[in-house]
Amino acid sequence: MFFPFSHYEFSSIDGFAYVFRKLVLSSYAKRHKSVADARLYLALSGIDLESTVKILLVMEQNGLLNTSITNSIFSPVGCGDIANTFCKMITGDEMISSEQETSSLVHLSEELERDLPKIIRIDIPGHSYVMLACEKTSQGVLGYIYQSNVAYGMEDNSFSLAAWLMDTKSSKTNLSIHLQKLALLINPTVSNLEKANIYLKLYSAKPIVEVKIPANMQEIISYINENIFFKYKIKTICAKDMLLISERIKNMTIQNPVELLQPLDTYIAKMKEELGEFIELECQLPAAKPTQHSYLL
Repeated sequence: MFFPFSHYEFSSIDGFAYVFRKLVLSSYAKRHKSVADARLYLALSGIDLESTVKILLVMEQNGLLNTSITNSIFSPVGCGDIANTFCKMITGDEMISSEQETSSLVHLSEELERDLPKIIRIDIPGHSYVMLACEKTSQGVLGYIYQSNVAYGMEDNSFSLAAWLMDTKSSKTNLSIHLQKLALLINPTVSNLEKANIYLKLYSAKPIVEVKIPANMQEIISYINENIFFKYKIKTICAKDMLLISERIKNMTIQNPVELLQPLDTYIAKMKEELGEFIELECQLPAAKPTQHSYLL
């Protein structure tokens, strides 16, 4: 799990993006072998390992689980969970827009070029995601995008934060061009075919699991057309602060040193045993007798 971080790596947002990718993909690769890595990867997705395992154990006990607990734990989470967690990790705030707020893509394009680096949370119909803008060039503003996607209509094509970071689309990209494509996606005059192509370019990732049913782009685009809106929150950030943030993320794995070498299956088996003992104890307790009341009339 551990690898050295040089101060050079954190001299820019590029350095943070590089190290954050390593943290996510390293913890994802080791998630079955180390409870600490499983806990870290899930935490970066906004999921608490212990409470999730408890819920899944109860579901399994009642015959409501169709797959193993291990597989269920690491199912892709909603885009909002990733956006909330990433924004809170960087700024201490989930950066959620209120229902009454309205935003302009033109205004965002202008703001994007000032006072870099910045973090931007974007909300569109059925999707939320985050940008880290770090560099202004003659071609536009460059930066990174962080997202997952489990939208209706693309269940088999859903992807996690890890799958996104494995895809070349997660590399440094032109955010100005991204916003231009987004403007077309939510433009009522653009054809559905063009919108479908744009959506797949912006909000899909190379599958890391078998895809049996292709994404239902007609359903996805219809939903966008019927619920067109655009909102964003933007904050200026300090590249130097990313060192502290990354160190804080890394330290999440050493809160319990035993978990560094503890396999996830062992952890789940222990919790399953504890749940069984709790249920057995409950069954042994005498049932509470109803209280009898007398009423004088």
